Parts: sequence; structure tokens; C-alpha cells
Amino acid sequence: MPKPAPRLARAWLDSLSSGIVEFDSNWDSPVPPAIALSGGVEVTSIARAPDLTAAKTYRYFIREPGILVFALPIRRGSGVDPAVDRVYLAGRFNGWQAAVGDEAWRLKPADLGGERVLTWSGPAERVIDGDDVRFKFVTGENLWLHPLDDAPNIVRDEGGSVNRFLDPGRTGAHLWRFQLGAALDLSGAWSVAAGADASGSPLPLVPGEFFFELETDLPLGALVSGMSTTFRIFAPRAESVTLHACHDLADRKAAGAFPLARRGDAHGAAGAWEVELDRSLHGWFYWYTIEAVDEATGNRVSKADVLDPYALATVDRGGPGIVLDRDWVGRGDTEFRTPAWQDLVIAEAHVRDLTAKAPIKMTAGERRGFAGLLKWVENPDFYLHHLGVNCVELQPVQEFDNKTTEEYHWGYMTNAYFAPESSYSLSPEEASGVRELQQLVKAFHGRGIAVLLDVVYNHVGDPPHLLAIDRLYYFEQDSAGNLANWSGCGNDVRASAAMAKRLIIDSCTHLIEAYGIDGFRFDLAELLGMDVLRDIEKALKRVKPGVILIAEPWSFRGHIAGSLRDTGWASWNDGFRNFLRESVRDDGPAERLEYFL
Repeated sequence: MPKPAPRLARAWLDSLSSGIVEFDSNWDSPVPPAIALSGGVEVTSIARAPDLTAAKTYRYFIREPGILVFALPIRRGSGVDPAVDRVYLAGRFNGWQAAVGDEAWRLKPADLGGERVLTWSGPAERVIDGDDVRFKFVTGENLWLHPLDDAPNIVRDEGGSVNRFLDPGRTGAHLWRFQLGAALDLSGAWSVAAGADASGSPLPLVPGEFFFELETDLPLGALVSGMSTTFRIFAPRAESVTLHACHDLADRKAAGAFPLARRGDAHGAAGAWEVELDRSLHGWFYWYTIEAVDEATGNRVSKADVLDPYALATVDRGGPGIVLDRDWVGRGDTEFRTPAWQDLVIAEAHVRDLTAKAPIKMTAGERRGFAGLLKWVENPDFYLHHLGVNCVELQPVQEFDNKTTEEYHWGYMTNAYFAPESSYSLSPEEASGVRELQQLVKAFHGRGIAVLLDVVYNHVGDPPHLLAIDRLYYFEQDSAGNLANWSGCGNDVRASAAMAKRLIIDSCTHLIEAYGIDGFRFDLAELLGMDVLRDIEKALKRVKPGVILIAEPWSFRGHIAGSLRDTGWASWNDGFRNFLRESVRDDGPAERLEYFL
């Protein structure tokens, strides 16, 4: 029975003028496949994709007959520092854990297509034994390197572990690279067909890895300068962006509409849009409408009421944002000297929990948020001070997705990274939370108490404004386009994308400079990745050399406590936490207590 012809499985761009088609099996014909693009775009050449492409997508390829190569690129969130990390190939073929420390299975540094990689190569029969060839990479510190969700060759086993698998029918010859006669516009809906005559059903052509490196260094947000206001937003695949602005919320339906222009210079080629209005709009309300191609259907869709990710204040979780002159915002308390991190006595606390039953008089509005906590902190009887606490870690105070002002909410579903939580403010429409949070931090400092913020950058709340701006750029997805969910909240942020990482760093910088914040505890920091965490540390220490950085080192995906040891990050110790719980239940031996102390 003849072998069925390979079928097109998926396709992506690896630059604006070239792309990759992937078949469901090796293309063994001496005649290259035919490629046809929508819109009549000319395909100028087609050739087997470089080995680097197979390394990036499948982590293996056949270099020559019988010789199998496993390769780990060490860019884009690999979590590996080749200068210090030893990395091993592991699978059932070598006993999984038994491979750690075995030089026969250690990956060695190499150059592949001009990029640094770690590789293992050897006879294919050493690895391929039957159809079940699962594998993974593991460091000498026993850190298992989790595959990205968009890897096409991942499988979850009965224990919940996610591994890669090797398919003997897809060994590099199933990947083909084509070159185009002209660069494509990313705002378009492109599709590609490929095969013997390219007459089959076309598949969407989506941006590849280069897309997540697109960035701009221009200032973003609503920028007041004298008697003008510039609005700038990063939306790399938008077809159009429209600003809506009004001075009075009651006139929102009559708000002015101002189209933004895509920047055409070196700064904006990556997707910055802007408009400059010739007056100061300090105190005005604003939001965006973004038109783009829907990834699933290819149809043009319009997304309204999009909150600016750089809004310095917002009326509520859905917006609108409030234009604030940064000179009006000013700077937070800079006189406080943060205690050394080894001397910290930290109390984790919630703004409303601290005010709910504070034994002092305050109005109902004050007891909801910043103003009431300010009164309690300034009171001589404030108990955290008398307990010897010298650092408070406030659970999230960035705008989150509570549905009403009165609703109690932990705050771990963030909607706006620069804006103080509106329900904690006495007058959200006037951005009163800015002054109230500044005064609260200064009051804590006056009691000798540093202020850390619990921040959530691994997922977003509802409505998910970043999702409306660009679903692919800002959110991790699997190879079928489904949102990753290692946070348990349904939408894992792609923190390794250049502008997602910048958004995190810029918002933390703003919280330090505008409010005097002393440090941060990052929720589910494992999902951000070690490379991103190192970059955050480097950037924030330039702003505040003594900044306190604490990582929650786990997620549903994995654990990075070991990798954090050589960084400036501290981490929550779940071993100690679990022991303490067992000890309270009379199930924790004394020698374990000695160990943790």
C-alpha cells in the first residue's frame, strides 16, 4: 500500500519576508513542495528548513543517516546559563533521572545556524526503541526544563508530567522554508497552501519567534507636555487604533474620536501608534477602539473600550483611564532607608483586612481602602508597629477586577499595572488613589516600616485589555492557538515578549518612583521565566539599588527555587511553609525544625 503524501500541518513566518511550512511527516520526494500564499504574494524560493528551525520547534533532527541530534537553543526563556549550568538529555532510554551527572548524556555547547545551542548527538538506535520516545532536558541541579506550550511535540503522561516526544517520521525533512518577493504587513490575514501542487486547504500564516522581539523604546501612555498631550500605544498587528476622550464621564457617549497613526520610523516599525492633541488633557478620561484581524476566523473585528496598559489611573476595572500629568503625580517618599533584606520582619497584609476592624473611627468609604489604612497606621495603637514588624507586604493594590466597589477581593486578577485600585480610593473619578497611596506609603515609612507590593504579572483579570490589543503577542498559547493555563487563571502572560517584559519593568519602576515602594513579591514568578526575572532585577536595581525582590518560585508548571539562588531574588520557602503546617498538626519532628531555622 503506497505511503500517503505528507499533509500541511501548520505554517508560520520567521521574518516579514520568509516563512516555514510544516508537514505531518517527512517530505522525502526529490521535488520540493509547492507553496502558494493568499493575496497573490510571490514565493521566490523554497528549500528544506535549516537544522536550527527543527531545533527551535522539535529540539531534535537527523543530521545524517542514522545520526540523531538533540539541540537546546539557549535564547528566549530557556532558563539555562551555559556558563554555569550542566544540561542533560533524559528519557526512558536512559532512565530519566539517572542521566543527571552522566557525562555520556550531557549536552555540549555548539553553534547552529549562527546561534548558540547545547547539543547531544549519537546513533539513533541509542534512543529510538519503539514508538514511545519521550524526552526532556534537565540541569545538574535537577531542574527539569519545561517545554513551551506552543511546542508541536509535547505530551502529558498519566502522572501529569509534560514531556517532548520524538517522532521517527518527522526528523527535519518535514520542515521547509520559503522566501517571499516582498515583506508582509502583519495586520493582514495571510494564509498558505503547500504540497505537491499547493491545491490543498490553506492554513493561517502566523508570526513566529521574531514577532515577540518587536519593540519600541518610545514613551507610552497618555503624555502631557505643556499645552499638548500625546497618546501612544503598542499594538503590533492592529489595522487601526482610535482614541476616545471626554472631560466629563456624563458626556462619554459624545466623546471625541481621534485616529492614531502607526509610527513609520525606526521606533515605531514594531507597532507603536500615536496621536498628539494640542492641549493639556490632564484629568480627562480616555479609552481606545482597536480594529484587527481575528486570528480564528480571519475576519476584521473591532474591540471597543480598551484600557491603556500604561494608564496611571482608572475609574474602574473596565476603564476609562484618566490622563494625569506626570508632574502632577510627582514622586513618592524618597527619604526612607529600607532595612537590609536579612533583617526584615514581614507581615503580609490586605488593605481591607487591616482597616475592617481597626479600633478607630472612620467613615465607610475610608474603611474600604487607602485613606482608612492611613488613619490606622498613623494611630499610636497601630499593632503591627508594636509587634516589631519593620516591613509590610500589601496584597495587590494595582487595579483588579472586582465587580463593585464594595466587593471584597484578594486582588490577584490585575487589570491595570500602573493604576492604584479604584475601589480603595475615596474618589476614583478624580484619581484620588494616587495621593492616598502616596500618603499611605509615607505613613508606613514614618513608623519605620518598609512597603512591599504583591504584584501579579503572570495573568490578567477580566476584562482582559491586553488580550484585546494582541492575543498572540501578549499571551502564551499552545500549537493549536489555545491560551496556556499554568497559572490556573486561564491566560498566561507571555512575559518573554519584549514589550510584555518592558510593561512589567516600567510599571514596577513607576511604583518605586511615584509611590516610594521598597520592593515586590511576584506572584507565580516561575511563569515569567528566569531570563525575564534576571532582566527585571537588573533594571529595577538601576532605579533603586536596595530594592527587595521576592519570588513565589512555583506554578502549576514547575519550581525555580534552585535557579534563584545565584540571583538577587529571595523566594518564598514552601518547604518551610509545609513543615510549619505539619508541625501545627503534631506531625513535624524537631530535627526538621532545626533544619528550617
